[in-house]
Amino acid sequence: MALVLALLLLAGGVTPAAGAAPEPPHQFYGSVYVGGSLATPGTTITARINSVNYVTVVDSQHRYGYSPLFKVPGSTGTVTFLIGATPAVQSVAWQSGGINRNDGQPLNLSDTAIDLTITTTSLTAGQVGTSYTRTLAASGGTAPYTWSVSAGSLPTGLSLSTAGVISETPTVEGTYTFTVQVTDAVMATDTQALSITISATAPVGDEKLLGSGATGTATGGTSIVRLAKFTASGTGNINEIRVYSLVGGNVKVALYSDSAGAPGSLLGANDTGTGTACIAGQWNTISLPATHVDSGTAYWIGVADATGAGACYSSASPIPIYYQSITYSSYAFPSSAGTGYTTATWAYMAFAGWGGGVAPVAPVAPTRVSTALTFKWNAATGATKYQLQVNNGADFTGTDILNADVGNVLFREVTGLTAGTTYYWRVRAGNSAGWGDWSTNGSMLCN
Repeated sequence: MALVLALLLLAGGVTPAAGAAPEPPHQFYGSVYVGGSLATPGTTITARINSVNYVTVVDSQHRYGYSPLFKVPGSTGTVTFLIGATPAVQSVAWQSGGINRNDGQPLNLSDTAIDLTITTTSLTAGQVGTSYTRTLAASGGTAPYTWSVSAGSLPTGLSLSTAGVISETPTVEGTYTFTVQVTDAVMATDTQALSITISATAPVGDEKLLGSGATGTATGGTSIVRLAKFTASGTGNINEIRVYSLVGGNVKVALYSDSAGAPGSLLGANDTGTGTACIAGQWNTISLPATHVDSGTAYWIGVADATGAGACYSSASPIPIYYQSITYSSYAFPSSAGTGYTTATWAYMAFAGWGGGVAPVAPVAPTRVSTALTFKWNAATGATKYQLQVNNGADFTGTDILNADVGNVLFREVTGLTAGTTYYWRVRAGNSAGWGDWSTNGSMLCN
């Protein structure tokens, strides 16, 4: 909803009492409108300048600036208005003479468009024994943000800093579900449920499932990230990215899904710290959290490069490449590849994904499908006969499958039933004096 503050500037300053801190030299006052209507008395209006708050409360006449006097300094800075604890949409640049809207015209603000919101909605998988780092992100509200875990637990071995960085090395495999909370400078909060799957330590890759097998003949660009599209030749779990290097240097690697012929969502990455060193003149192996790929499906191998370590070569059948300049030292692969890349098909990247093929899954065991059930009961003293009722309704108001005197027996097989259906049954004993009460109801699933 829109907030309109009619701001009027009183010229001149206020002389402080002897020994007191100087009072702000400019007073603002006027009516407050929220969504086109006068604001509710008691609403708190705050001007924040250089992290200092100046507060007034809307009075019974729907005015601000009177209770207490709304005085703000004329020093250089930026003023941000808040309605209650919610930041307004616009911040107003400060001038030496006061606010730059000193012409008495309304200042249009909104208290709804920049709510504090956690924008991280998913996290990449990790692997036991492999360093893990991901930074949470939020928007809106009033910085700085403080992060915490409000429910559940992070993977064993990982921790969340107040700056929103999940880091360290996981030690126990499993899927961990938890909720993170962000709190801003005015104590506004937002929460987001997240999960991280930690896989067991992967075996050394023994099969090339993705990418190139040829060595490169030229160096790549410096301070650049390149994403190269490959189609998986087998089904399995990628746990290594191999990069051929001509000059050596450090690299960071990742694997992305394909989205309509372009890089899509991040599936796994090894991009912490300074990356992994490559040795010139050979294939270099960089570990990757085990990431499943399916034969015949396209994926993108990403290599962030500081020195041109990742090699390439000319090819008569080049593949699509996306690349852009980066600051290598701080670069981390984003959860979505995003935009801003230059595309090319002039070369072939000497990148490959290695891992273990997946054995066929066990066949489904044969199941017995039955259309008959045998009902058994205990003998009743004095009984010479029994009546069995089998019905498809729990309250026996449905269809009777059987409701008859079955003689002086303690079991009865009922046939012609439907597999996957639950049947309800009861029995009562009788003799020459008549029938007794029904037994406790039972139920049986026909399968």
